[in-house]
Amino acid sequence: MNTFEDEVVDWIQHGLMEDGYMEIAAYANNIVMVRLEGKKFHLPDNWPVMQWHVFLQMFSGELHLTNNDNRLGFEAPAVVDFFVEHEWKDVKLTDNFYACILIMKQEFFSDSIFRLRPKIAEMMLYFAQNPFVQLKKENAYCLQQLNNALFASMSASSKLLQQEQIQMLLCAGQCEMWNAIFSQRDLPLTKNNQQWNSMLAHFLYLVHFHFREQHEVRWYATQLGCSPDALSAKLKRMYGKNASMLINEKLVTEAKLLLQKPEYTIQHVAEELYFSDQSSFGKFFKRHCRMSPLQYRHLAEKAREKKRGSEKEID
Repeated sequence: MNTFEDEVVDWIQHGLMEDGYMEIAAYANNIVMVRLEGKKFHLPDNWPVMQWHVFLQMFSGELHLTNNDNRLGFEAPAVVDFFVEHEWKDVKLTDNFYACILIMKQEFFSDSIFRLRPKIAEMMLYFAQNPFVQLKKENAYCLQQLNNALFASMSASSKLLQQEQIQMLLCAGQCEMWNAIFSQRDLPLTKNNQQWNSMLAHFLYLVHFHFREQHEVRWYATQLGCSPDALSAKLKRMYGKNASMLINEKLVTEAKLLLQKPEYTIQHVAEELYFSDQSSFGKFFKRHCRMSPLQYRHLAEKAREKKRGSEKEID
């Protein structure tokens, strides 16, 4: 049976490299770091399972990718957090790049940044919608030094405090990334009640991984040890949206992505999102989008055809 490390290495090695090399370090079947350098590299399109958390840190070169049908380009230094509810395609590193890809199990990543979450609660929702960071040179330099230390720690033979050291270095890298985010937006770190900040950050984390099968606010409130009303009131104060609105937004976004895939029937989409039947999914979608899933699918197909026609005219 393949381990997490085997699956990650197999996935990354299916990428197309031109005039370059990669080196890999792994630790305890929880985290894999891949350092890449070369002329071009095309990541595999069969993206990892949702239990993986994938970061790409680019220190030189250019990055081109398609995110939810939008073609984007970045110059180094930059960081991308490949959130699973986004649709990622055609991810390419070019122009004599140097980059680092971190792939880890979600639980390991969550444990590593547990103490950081309350500090970044205010920005987590917005970053999840646009998970790209253009780094300043000083941020990139610090992040690269931390990556070197992390790679060395992961490559070392077993030590008593090796996991603690790896998780601290991973958290330090996240701190550097979030320092860049806050400085670019000219925002202070969250200074509200730390207990509630931690709880709200944990709510967003739970929604991120459970919104497909858990649609009710009460389930999340139970996990967090608070009442549904108190949770929604705090979220409304911080984000301007209550818990139900945030859960439904994630469901609608995922539904739209799935409906754009011709191989998915509407029944299949309803099952993927754990609706009791196609009818209840249709009512939910129409309530939030003011059209049926079938109408949305037709409109999305027309938009793609129009875009393809425009691209042919440019060519």
